[in-house]
Amino acid sequence: MNSFIKYCRFFKLRYFKRVDKKILIYLIFVAISAFFWFTNTLSKNYTTTIEYPVRYINYPKNKILISNLPSKLNLKINSYGYRLLEFNLTQHTFPLIINLKSFSKKLKKNNKSYFYLVTKNHKNELNKQINSEIKILEILPDTIYFRFDSYISKKVAVKPNVKVNCEKQCQLTGKISCLPDSIVIKGLNTMLDTIDTILTEYKEFSDINKPIKRDISLMKINKVKFSKEKVEVNIPVEKFTEDIKKIPITILNLPDSLSLRLFPRKVTASYLVSLSDYKNILPEDFEAIINYDSIDTNSPKIKINITKSPQNVKSLRFFPMQVEYIIEK
Repeated sequence: MNSFIKYCRFFKLRYFKRVDKKILIYLIFVAISAFFWFTNTLSKNYTTTIEYPVRYINYPKNKILISNLPSKLNLKINSYGYRLLEFNLTQHTFPLIINLKSFSKKLKKNNKSYFYLVTKNHKNELNKQINSEIKILEILPDTIYFRFDSYISKKVAVKPNVKVNCEKQCQLTGKISCLPDSIVIKGLNTMLDTIDTILTEYKEFSDINKPIKRDISLMKINKVKFSKEKVEVNIPVEKFTEDIKKIPITILNLPDSLSLRLFPRKVTASYLVSLSDYKNILPEDFEAIINYDSIDTNSPKIKINITKSPQNVKSLRFFPMQVEYIIEK
């Protein structure tokens, strides 16, 4: 029994070795044939059409493009198979360049602002950018149309587009400003006609307790050029403190034959002022008046008006708002 098993194993080993060798030899011949077939195929000439990106440079000075240009060209090309394979496997990361400066003499005029470029006239220039062994047979579109318009310039104001939240006891001491406060813009007359102001990009500032200066980019407008891309935004912030002043009341239009006694004779002005301006605020900077002509004798009190106050104070309040009076002859 053991002898029979050994014989079966020996027969199986020798048989499969022969079969494996035959398969291996067959596969080698198939691979060699495929290689020669593939090599022969790639050595032949082929014609195909591909899409290729394109970029336009050097537009005419003081002109703006107002037409849409194709971003890709359809190229009908001819070359050996292996070159076409290599070309297709390589990503077209570098676009074809159409330099309008070098092509300017070949741009055809339709009228004052319309031009067109016949692409077949530039096959040689474009072919040099691809590969010397690949020949461009045809380019589509066959004509590229350019429409330009003249630039005009205009000076416009720049305004900050910011939101400021100050720390407690801190406030703005003036207007948020831009430096420069205006720029020159260039573009189409139809577009610039409606533009009077350029805004900065929106920014938020929180918990501010001191003056801030920041360079902030301007909000871009399509097909409009700016003389500056950024401006300096100044945010004047200081700490504020509360102060009070006693203000004497001035009486207007009082007849010479009368006297007017007021109770009290002064009003108290309460306000917030920055620390840097604290010592500069004087009672003379305020004016509280009563107009004798506005007295209603049926009322025991008369209204007080504050007609003057410093510009650098905030949250101004005064009391009393009315005072009692006695008219004496």
